[in-house]
Amino acid sequence: MLVAVTSFVSTDVASAPFLWVIPLALFLATFIIVFAKRQVIAPKTLEKFLVPAVLVGLVSCIPQLQIPGWLNIAFHYSLFFLVALVAHGAMAAKRPAAIHLTEFYLLMSVGGLVGGVFTSLIAPVLFVKIAEYSLLLVVSLFASREISRIGLKSSAMVVALAFSVIFVLDGSWQEYIPNSKVILVLLISIILIGLMFILLVKYRAFQQSGLMLALTFFLFLNFQIDQPVFKERSFFGVTTVLGSKASGLRTLQHGTTVHGAVKLGNNEGELGSSRPEPLTYYHYNSGMARSISAMRARRNGTIENVGVVGLGSGSLACYKQAAETWDFYEIDQLMIDLASRKDIFGFVPNCALDSRMIVGDARLTLGREADKKYDLLIIDAFSSDSIPVHLLTVEAMQLYRSKMKSDGLLVMHISNRHMDLAPVLAANSKELGLQARVGSVTGDDFPKETMKLKSTVAFITKNDEELGDLANDPNLELIKPDQVAPWTDDYSNILSAMMMGGKEH
Repeated sequence: MLVAVTSFVSTDVASAPFLWVIPLALFLATFIIVFAKRQVIAPKTLEKFLVPAVLVGLVSCIPQLQIPGWLNIAFHYSLFFLVALVAHGAMAAKRPAAIHLTEFYLLMSVGGLVGGVFTSLIAPVLFVKIAEYSLLLVVSLFASREISRIGLKSSAMVVALAFSVIFVLDGSWQEYIPNSKVILVLLISIILIGLMFILLVKYRAFQQSGLMLALTFFLFLNFQIDQPVFKERSFFGVTTVLGSKASGLRTLQHGTTVHGAVKLGNNEGELGSSRPEPLTYYHYNSGMARSISAMRARRNGTIENVGVVGLGSGSLACYKQAAETWDFYEIDQLMIDLASRKDIFGFVPNCALDSRMIVGDARLTLGREADKKYDLLIIDAFSSDSIPVHLLTVEAMQLYRSKMKSDGLLVMHISNRHMDLAPVLAANSKELGLQARVGSVTGDDFPKETMKLKSTVAFITKNDEELGDLANDPNLELIKPDQVAPWTDDYSNILSAMMMGGKEH
């Protein structure tokens, strides 16, 4: 549970030490509480809150709710503390006499090892979705004495049902039995809800009925009507490609966030043969697209060298012109393989097949390139909704500028649901003698069904002349650098950025 909740929280916010330390501290604190001679908090008293807390936790896992990052962290770490306290309290209540304590602590350690192996090694192989957190929330309900009274056999049946549901939702067998998924999910849901009402009305078993409701929530949480065109889980998260004939679009989703889309060429869900149009945050009127146009205007129509950190679906590749040299830096080989397939999105194969694909962390791979190489450098690296912190520091921006020509343009995509990163980049820019202009450079608002989305983009320059045609854009705001301290490789304040709020996208 410790590993699962840490992975769940850090997926969208940031992979940062303070997000790892807090649940570990809470985990250790529960042991101190339950094994203390005088208990400050009685785990048995808290059991009655376990079922409703888990139900709320399962609902909050739905990505569409877009709960503020700080609230999400506070709630799920509090929920983890409650679950750990109740579970460890039940374990402490059953501890044997002193003569058997060695075996007791050995078995307790083995249990922790088994749980860690499951969430770290087995779950990524079994599930292409990060389903282990919601699954473990359901299983944690068995720490309640009331629920555990349903007996070992019944408990095993419920756990087996939960695992079966995951495999039903996660399996590739659906392509051989079309439309069966919806029927099966509805059937299981009816059974679970029926059991819940029987337990609630006939037996007044509130805790057990809550378990049935939790299983139902878990079912819908992991339910997806559209069969993915592609789905794989790597070290860097879950990558899903969805193709919808109804919308005529194919989208790339990493974690909970869309990272690119393309229009389908026909009703059979196939791509057209022509040059695809970039959508989502990369459409023709987006901030990144307009930065390319502004730089071309300054370079008499052709940019000599362009660097892009973060490949995604390869949407930006379709802005490349024949005479230009484009380099893409991507840490996940899976993304490169996916973007290079002509039958998935087609941006790279149709528009920039001769571009360089450099695999590895951008701070390392970009560091090996020649200085003063790029006219335009675009930083567009995301893991789900979070931007790796080490790509936002003063040292990182100093590296970017060293690889750019003296009058080059640095563009950073900082759209985020949880954090406002504009003040951070302004503070970093001031440290380097630069300025940051930030805004949602979209020009027009587009209907949602077009998948032309707003994006927050930062332009880091020495002066307004480097912005070219964008210098007079009313959507761009010169950010004052006096709100926060600069982020460095030794210091970052993610909590402050979260409290200032993010930009919905």
